[in-house]
Amino acid sequence: MNLIKKLLPSLLSALLAIILYRFFFEEHSFFNTNRPSNNPSAIWEKSRRETLPPLPIKPYPEAEESRTSPHSSGNESFRLAAAQSRPAVVHIKTFLYTSTGWFHGKKTEEETGKGSGVLISQDGYIATNYHVIEGADRIEIALNDKRHFDAQVIGYDKNTDLALLKVKADSLPYLHFANSDSLQVGDWVLAVGNPFNLSSTVTLGIVSAKARNIDILDGSYSVESFIQTDAAVNPGNSGGALVNAAGELVGINTAILTRSGQYEGYSFAIPSNLVRKVIYDLREYGSVQRGILGVSISEVLPETAKELDLPGLSGVLITSVSENSAAEEAGLKEGDVIVSIAGKSINSIPELQELVARQRPGDVIDLEYYREGQKQRTTVILKNRFGEQTPQPPQYLQAVRRSGLELRDLKEEEVLRLKVRGAYVVSVRQDSPAAAAHLEPGYVITHINKTRVRAAEQAVKIFLETEGSVILRGYYARDGHPAEEYFYQFDLF
Repeated sequence: MNLIKKLLPSLLSALLAIILYRFFFEEHSFFNTNRPSNNPSAIWEKSRRETLPPLPIKPYPEAEESRTSPHSSGNESFRLAAAQSRPAVVHIKTFLYTSTGWFHGKKTEEETGKGSGVLISQDGYIATNYHVIEGADRIEIALNDKRHFDAQVIGYDKNTDLALLKVKADSLPYLHFANSDSLQVGDWVLAVGNPFNLSSTVTLGIVSAKARNIDILDGSYSVESFIQTDAAVNPGNSGGALVNAAGELVGINTAILTRSGQYEGYSFAIPSNLVRKVIYDLREYGSVQRGILGVSISEVLPETAKELDLPGLSGVLITSVSENSAAEEAGLKEGDVIVSIAGKSINSIPELQELVARQRPGDVIDLEYYREGQKQRTTVILKNRFGEQTPQPPQYLQAVRRSGLELRDLKEEEVLRLKVRGAYVVSVRQDSPAAAAHLEPGYVITHINKTRVRAAEQAVKIFLETEGSVILRGYYARDGHPAEEYFYQFDLF
């Protein structure tokens, strides 16, 4: 009993100390860790304390941490956008066939590249970059759920570096297109892809600029009007998705500016409005139906603005107008400065190129321009490369894909000069058997497999109906009457 009396004061003191500690240091902590806090110092202090030995302080609930995250969109994190986009982004592998063994009779395949793609429909259509699948003999698609498919190339467009693939599957997750015009500098975006073979990787950044031209695409009809972001993009991301905070597709990741070969803070994506138009054309026609204005252009410089009495440096200067073009028929002239198309202001060449590239032959657009210091308006009916105001029919485009030859009829003045009728070769696709046979643009086809050809429509019909190889006879459209006949033989796709 005496021992208890002696220990009782000590026990009471210890109990009182515990009660006071819990009262003052847990329930009334100034960090307020049991309740959500918008005080940055409290968040920083919590983080600092968590690096020290554990203390009896409860962590923030996960939802509350997201609310105070500096990378949140309003009151939500990017979890929803990531959850919607990751299943719709696929991993692409490309292969080349090689022949081995006696007389090269045995075929093997070699993996040649990797990239990303975006499912844009539940029945298996996939948008990607052309450079991801260029030259491939076989294309393999790996879905986020680890299923694998071989993909068919529906079509591609080198001028925008886009391609459309198709896999035989249904009920697939896919991304909805957003309006890339509404995207503003400073908006949050996520890049989703497969960098360095790391599947379904999501990175975060903002829109750094719009309508960027970085001069990576060749050709007079190339279109570069990229969305620039600081979301991390590396080899393997090409063809992947750029999505907004709602998980909608705003672009296809395409390129980076780098000296090391890896991400250095500058990545570029094709805007979704241009992607949607090109992909639709490839699906419906097999080739892009491009509306052409028919002008050569340059940026407006300060001295040019002063000379032309312009109110500012906005707009694009017309330096020449092609004969019989849509621009000429609309009354545009050299020295005019285009300042808006279809109600959208034009401040640079990439902006004009993108807006026109989103149109088709026969589309009617309203255009504003300055001439001699006065703003004027006109209506333009766009044409295709052949001066026609209607899209090419699918049968023609299928023949182009099979032969690699883009054709048109000879003009009457050409018939009078050449004294021959036939199908004029406008262009030769670089990866086609016709190109391998060294056939060049300017060739006039007069015979295909002993059949006399007098118009492009006849050549198209033969290309569609023939299996195997074809033999072409014809002349090159040089000055004067064609003196030498040229023969070409190649296989149809």
